[in-house]
Amino acid sequence: METGVGEVRKGYYREMKRLFLPGLLIALLATTFNHVPAPAAPTGMNALGDVRVLFVGDIMVGRHVHELMAGNFERPFKYVTGFLQAPDLTVGNLEGPLVATAKIPRPVPNSFNLTGDTRAAKTLAKVGFDVLSVSNNHAFDAGASGLASTIEAVKSAGIGVIGADNTGKQTPVVKEVRGLKIAFLAFADFLNIPGTGVTYIRINNAGDRDRVAREIALARKSADIVVVFWHWGPEYAVQPSSGQKQMAQLSADAGADLVIGSHPHVAQGMELKSKSGRSSLVVYSLGNALFDQYFSQEVRQGLALECYVDKNGVKSARFIALENRKESTGYTMNVADDAVGQFAIQRAAKSTPAELQWKSLWSSQQVQPGLAIAYRRPDSAGRRTSLEKLGMADPSRVELYSNSLTVSKYIGPGAAGSSTRAAPTPRPQAQSEWLPVWSSTSGWRVTNYTVGDVDADGQPELIYTLWKQSLTWTRPPDGGMAVNMQGGELLPHIYVNGWRRGQMAPVWHGSPRPAPVLSVAVAPIGKNGKPLLAILESADKKVEKAPGKATLWQWASNFGFEQVTSVPGAYSTMWSDGKVLLFR
Repeated sequence: METGVGEVRKGYYREMKRLFLPGLLIALLATTFNHVPAPAAPTGMNALGDVRVLFVGDIMVGRHVHELMAGNFERPFKYVTGFLQAPDLTVGNLEGPLVATAKIPRPVPNSFNLTGDTRAAKTLAKVGFDVLSVSNNHAFDAGASGLASTIEAVKSAGIGVIGADNTGKQTPVVKEVRGLKIAFLAFADFLNIPGTGVTYIRINNAGDRDRVAREIALARKSADIVVVFWHWGPEYAVQPSSGQKQMAQLSADAGADLVIGSHPHVAQGMELKSKSGRSSLVVYSLGNALFDQYFSQEVRQGLALECYVDKNGVKSARFIALENRKESTGYTMNVADDAVGQFAIQRAAKSTPAELQWKSLWSSQQVQPGLAIAYRRPDSAGRRTSLEKLGMADPSRVELYSNSLTVSKYIGPGAAGSSTRAAPTPRPQAQSEWLPVWSSTSGWRVTNYTVGDVDADGQPELIYTLWKQSLTWTRPPDGGMAVNMQGGELLPHIYVNGWRRGQMAPVWHGSPRPAPVLSVAVAPIGKNGKPLLAILESADKKVEKAPGKATLWQWASNFGFEQVTSVPGAYSTMWSDGKVLLFR
């Protein structure tokens, strides 16, 4: 990528005019600002305004999982503790009751009793689970007393229990993260053993259907986001059943933002349902997260759903493949290797609409892009706002409105230095709580932005695309060169700014691009996980219009960026979730 001088200090131009020959000037115009090293700062480039929620499917700590762990309850989770702890909230289905050690039945061939040990509850909390459903067909494997023991053990460990029901009415678990309230409910569409105590729903029963709608609507009144966890559908099915689809639609119509399914023990797809301008994301089956089923790859590989939500619903979501492995020391839950995990992703694609299927790069060295199943909410027309971590002591807000880009610093209650500091991560709302610290130059037309550690210095940068007049220069009669900052043709550019020494400062400003830039993204997919800048440029050099060509660039010190590779094909949109690059 060519680099170029942008907003350079007046003194720089005086010196340049006096000292440099034309050839040297042209060379300088292909360089950048001196790159200002950033102080070490925490990584984690996801917008602070978003709440990250991770969902996994069936977690079974009984039968042969219990037998082989031999009292070491953390052993099955030794490879995924960081993965489960990283999100703000982690949610799953606890498949089977928990009872005192002496009451656990010994596994026998073809046993369907999945009873586990109450001591596992503390481990589930320790490794990262915040909410667990007990509404499933194995809830009564240890009878009514076993279910009561399970609920007591899980709650005592500090985990929210959903799907419990002794009164004919379910009380949602509501979790609040940075001011965002998320309500969780759970239902099961059948039971192995009849009983009361969990939210059993007969799909064809009008009263049960009304109950589902009523409880979701009630939860909607007390929360910003409503999540419904279903245990439903035929086991091992490729496609979701008509019953699953009916209950998914009912849940969405009643106000659920997320409808998450388990029980089939295999991966099923993702679907989007809309009502009154708000979309509901449905996942029909996440499959197994931890289980002792090992007879096929379909049951060994499940899915996690990683979501980002805000007050307007689901902002983005992506499937991540999981894998059960049987080791000499027992069964373990694992995040599948990206290539190996394609098996579960491709299986889920069989029941996923085309608009939710993306191409994915997790390494710039990939011969062919992989498949991703993901959702990203479209930006509001004319306006985009997000809370970001740009290196300030407090959250910063980036706002793109009417092609003007503004960065503001949080100064409200709880800000650094405030006498009313109440929380390390406030969720600011009021306009008066923000102080603008930088805005794009008048006359520029900014079209897009992203945030990421594009130069791998440990500090996130603001990367934005704009149209501005290119530089021109003339030779005055008295010699030297005269530079006109806005004298040239209106052309597309890419600029990079960062929070440096107490202000938003230029890190790198590029020369004009050969075609309009449709989008930019930063993903750690270079060698050794280095970040790469992905650029999607229009195929038409005169018009901002998809499809376009995607290229990948790496930071090359003070000289800007150098191209790593191009991505074969033509694409209409592109984004990154901070781990992989997605495009279609």
